[in-house]
Amino acid sequence: SLPRSDSVAVSLIEAMAQGCIPIVSDLAANRELVDSLRNGIVLADGECPQAAQLHTQLQTQLQTLLPQADSIAAQNRAWVAAHAMFPAAVERFVQRLAKLSAPRPTQVPTKPPR
Repeated sequence: SLPRSDSVAVSLIEAMAQGCIPIVSDLAANRELVDSLRNGIVLADGECPQAAQLHTQLQTQLQTLLPQADSIAAQNRAWVAAHAMFPAAVERFVQRLAKLSAPRPTQVPTKPPR
């Protein structure tokens, strides 16, 4: 996923759910999900995987991650299950709204002494 805007790409979440090692552009939203060389690769701003020098660098980085591919896939799937599944996210949102809209106990003002 190589978007230029600062939002989480559904394709990134889908890739993580499928156990892929994500390769993403350097956006704050992507860095929240991908820690470069831990669970994917974050390309420096403006880098493009087609450039010959970057292609070699990318191959080296992927070779570093491949021995951990099963572990990375499990971690990424677990993150998606915990944070990005629509029904669970909606349920947490509804619970939060209910908590925020619940009546708050009122305190009875005490009369000051005379």
